[in-house]
Amino acid sequence: MATPTTLVAASSHRRRRRRGSTPVPAQAHAQAPAPEGVPGWILLNSGAHIGSRSNATTAVGEARDKLTIEVSLWPAQPPHPSDVFVCCPGVRHPRESEILFTAQDLLLMRVPVAAGAAPSLISFTECDYLIYRAAAGDRRPSLTLLPNPKPNYFHDGDVGILPRGGGEYTVAALVARPREREYMLHRFDSDDAGGRWTTKTVWMDDPRRPPPVEIPINARRLNHHITTTTITLGGELAGAMGWVDLWTGILIYDLLHDDKDQDRPTLRHMPLPLPMHAITGNHGMGDKLALGCPRSLRGIASVTRRGKACLKLAGVHVTGERLPYNDAETQLPAFAVDDWTVTTWSNDKMKGYFEDWQEDFTIRGSEVRISNAMRSDLLRSGLLYRKPSRGDGDEATVEELALHNLWVSHPTPSLDGEEDVIYLLAKPKCFHPKAWVLALDTRSSTLLGVVEFGTEIAPSAGVTCRPSTISKYMSLVTSPVTGRT
Repeated sequence: MATPTTLVAASSHRRRRRRGSTPVPAQAHAQAPAPEGVPGWILLNSGAHIGSRSNATTAVGEARDKLTIEVSLWPAQPPHPSDVFVCCPGVRHPRESEILFTAQDLLLMRVPVAAGAAPSLISFTECDYLIYRAAAGDRRPSLTLLPNPKPNYFHDGDVGILPRGGGEYTVAALVARPREREYMLHRFDSDDAGGRWTTKTVWMDDPRRPPPVEIPINARRLNHHITTTTITLGGELAGAMGWVDLWTGILIYDLLHDDKDQDRPTLRHMPLPLPMHAITGNHGMGDKLALGCPRSLRGIASVTRRGKACLKLAGVHVTGERLPYNDAETQLPAFAVDDWTVTTWSNDKMKGYFEDWQEDFTIRGSEVRISNAMRSDLLRSGLLYRKPSRGDGDEATVEELALHNLWVSHPTPSLDGEEDVIYLLAKPKCFHPKAWVLALDTRSSTLLGVVEFGTEIAPSAGVTCRPSTISKYMSLVTSPVTGRT
């Protein structure tokens, strides 16, 4: 699990900013609403369960060596988890599959079909990549094995799917090359007659926009791009995919209008709001320890808001201290959390300027409003109860925490562009194996819900969620559930 290695001070006050009204262009088209009773979007547990739980969403296909593989999806209304089950009876050592990307009615999955027994590491050569497609009309759910990309492998966060007309799609990964500003684009088109991956070099020729503040020496990580996740874009950028460094910005490439004969295909860069706590920390010298992997600290979503394509960004900042001992329960470093802060931004211009981003809301955990009914739900969930961190017997058997003393991470903006709700993973301890999800209305600073989300299958494996609109394409074959079945 990606975890910050240092906790730094948050701002001393909460800022609340409201967006002004924006006229909807006549040519803008809103996303089609989900049918009545069907979640417009869901929170997928990124780690698929091992086993068969068949329902109307179940698709059966073949992996390598003619292995039969079955994939089923159990959708639920957020903040409840939507779970994916993968069953491959011929695999000798079943291991957890990962959902790498989701777009419209498609899921891209990495399935270990030739891995050794846990806890051995899983290599790229031991995995198959498969596309799950939800049912539509008379079409049943399907499962398609992609050609193995070897020897041109890529990391999980480097790859995404771009749906195209007529049921076709493009799978693309962007991998940095040793030379600065040079990348290798790996691409698979579902309608390619050869059924193969192609590769080509692409460049970022235009210089990045200068940041609005000077980057200190200990924050030089912000001068480089390291992809964290991938998104598809809408509006004027429809047909493009973005490779996101959640600290610094997005590398954008137009896959739909890609000219194969272009001499020097180029990327463009869209900056993100800078992590000011890492820039101003350490007496203005910058705090490089605060600039580890941002995956657990920031989240981004591409949505439609008031009929217009929009990007939503959320960041969480935890304040507290590392304790001078390891936790007795987890045997991993122990932390005391004083408070946490969540900030959200939006961008419906997407022209490539820092000024395109508007800070919407900043709320502190200690100031979140909790109704009596929601407080009862919190207590019943078990999230607020923490076992002793020390093993000396001096602490109470179980300690009851306040909401702002929880370890929170992985902020996830709602895919409903008209609401100001984010979802946080929350734990009573940093490395606790079980994770809950909190639903927060950032406009009113109100807790809307809490549910248990999942438990990691191995120490430090982590629990993560991935928002998806695939539920909108499942209305004719299944009904949503309201929680874990």
